[in-house]
Amino acid sequence: MDHDIAYYRDVILYKNVFYTDKENLKISHLHNRIDIPYIPADISQIDDNLDDVIEYDKGILLLDGFHSNMGHLLWDSMYPSYYGLLFHKEEDSDIDFQWMTLDNAYNLYSNGWHLDIVEKFSGNKVTTPIMLSNNYKKPLKIPYLIVGIKNLGIGNVKFDFCASRQLKSHINDPIESFVNRMYSRYNIKRNSFINKQDTDLPINIIYILNKRPYKNIDLLFNKLSKHYSNKCIFSIIDWSNYNFEDQLNILNKTQIIICGVGTARANSPFLPNGAIEIQTNTHSLKLPNNINFFDYHIGTLSKFIKVININEYTLEESTYNLYSHELEKKIDDSINMFSNDHVMYPINIYDNIPQYILNLKDKVDETTFTNWRNSLSNDVGDLIKYFI
Repeated sequence: MDHDIAYYRDVILYKNVFYTDKENLKISHLHNRIDIPYIPADISQIDDNLDDVIEYDKGILLLDGFHSNMGHLLWDSMYPSYYGLLFHKEEDSDIDFQWMTLDNAYNLYSNGWHLDIVEKFSGNKVTTPIMLSNNYKKPLKIPYLIVGIKNLGIGNVKFDFCASRQLKSHINDPIESFVNRMYSRYNIKRNSFINKQDTDLPINIIYILNKRPYKNIDLLFNKLSKHYSNKCIFSIIDWSNYNFEDQLNILNKTQIIICGVGTARANSPFLPNGAIEIQTNTHSLKLPNNINFFDYHIGTLSKFIKVININEYTLEESTYNLYSHELEKKIDDSINMFSNDHVMYPINIYDNIPQYILNLKDKVDETTFTNWRNSLSNDVGDLIKYFI
């Protein structure tokens, strides 16, 4: 199988450089989308005596750096790098490991809030080749080094219009492994599935505020709260008011999430299996049906969350940033699905793609698609414009 992920056993870190046997050398990449090639050095190039070697007790996952945007942090940095562990050592998917970034990237992002999440997940503080070498002052023998995250994550959309989530079959679904480990690391017992026994409890429905305006949702929620007063609890949530642990606790008790495009929906895979995401997408007066399906492919990460898409806005709704005329019915339909135990999983992730994009899929040739991806755009609107 052709893949980018390199696994090196018993490598040496010496004076800030990783070394291994020449016959094991392989070029991999430190970024999931930008071309940042990496290869260890040939250990035969070391002239010094390496008898005084310290055995390091953790494997290392090496990547360029961690993104400070929550969506890219989770799904373009942490997940693709962690996937390397799943790819080569799936049986060790719960063990502590050492995340390492390049020194320049660490200097750019080392003061961010996001490092708390990264360190909680791995079990160790992030380090760099220089930092680790300076800490020990002697050659380190590393049990394993895993490098290579190219073509994985939400920055990578395949020609089937789905996000790239894995490179081979696994014992356990790799997105689920990532989600389960995150809950475990925060010592939260995950509500891993929703079944009919839960339908006697109130259905928690949350709307996630988004930097892209979506007006009058409070009026709609007030109306629905009265109509479903004994059945549902409606809440409007601003993620910026909660740390990540609090966000997980909210998601763990949510059956229906309503959110828009971009970072606002990056948490959706942490919902209980069988939950529903109603995806509002975003207004656009420049695209068909006055809508843009920016980052639609995030909905293809999880095979256990059903995505119901808003498919259009009227001219008035898009002009004044109002919620779609479709939204109330989609909420009603979602509530009925829970009441009648019709939420089934795993799902076909193609069903989570907006219908307009599925129709577009049959029109796009591989050259046009490749040009769109090579432009580094995550906005499918840039692709749609070729066909309008």
